Amino acid sequence: MFTSWIGCTTITLGGTEVLDEFVYDLEGDGLSPRTVSEYRRLLSKLPFELPGTASQAKSYLSERRRAGVSAATIHYETRALRRFGRWYRDTYGEADPYTTLKFPRVPQPVPGRVATPEAVDELLRSMRREKGADRISGSRNIAVIRVMQTTGARLSEVAAMNISDVDFAARRIAIHETKNYQGRFAPLADVTAASIRHWMNFREGWPALEDDALWVGHDGRRLAGNGIAQMLKRVNARYRIDPPLTAHTFRRGLAHTWAAAGGLDDALMSIAGWRSAAMPARYRAELLGTRAHDEFDRIMNPGFRTISRRR
Repeated sequence: MFTSWIGCTTITLGGTEVLDEFVYDLEGDGLSPRTVSEYRRLLSKLPFELPGTASQAKSYLSERRRAGVSAATIHYETRALRRFGRWYRDTYGEADPYTTLKFPRVPQPVPGRVATPEAVDELLRSMRREKGADRISGSRNIAVIRVMQTTGARLSEVAAMNISDVDFAARRIAIHETKNYQGRFAPLADVTAASIRHWMNFREGWPALEDDALWVGHDGRRLAGNGIAQMLKRVNARYRIDPPLTAHTFRRGLAHTWAAAGGLDDALMSIAGWRSAAMPARYRAELLGTRAHDEFDRIMNPGFRTISRRR
């Protein structure tokens, strides 16, 4: 519980009231709804009333560590407290109670699966050999995969795409249902445009309950995010892809390919819909080892790959 004087009015807030105000301000600042919801969840389970003190927070986090909670989870809980502390300082002019909280060391995660251009091309070549009804659904699936590969769009963003979002003349595709509620345009690669055109030729003969939906299933309904995820699972099983490809592997693949080609981070942020430069930097750091070997061969062993190809 704390008391704040504004003019001649005394306002007393504490616990859920101050948490509600904190969340309201974060939403007004345009923070991701998912992040705001997670901050509320983490702060609402604290064993003390907000705003609290540094000693209370340190005691709570120490107990969490002794209970075997992962360093990554405690790192995020500390992050929520630090964010609240800054907001409390800026809003009420009081001292930030959590400025001394230290983030725990989190082990560097092993880089996840990356959908490389070579692997995707090989998969799509196999998919194009399908016959009959499988060829029709395969045409849609190829177009979906090309969109994910070349735009880095999230699963929900791909599912929300409409025919009217595709502008072949301007060579771009509009992306809605974004994580931060800010729509964007992603460039339309030539191979992606060709795949979408091919699918739309088949789509004209399909029943479509939603005329503008770009991706529809056999029942004519829009293919939801879960439906696209299930499609990827079937593709992984049919072509024995292990570890499996997911929407996120395509997003990571775009970041990796972009970094390997020396692309600018701000351009990648615009295409992939990232608001923070920390995201492309994180992927670039994760995949530095792989790119370092390629750069070594290019600079120090210029004839290595030529010799290898002749054998």
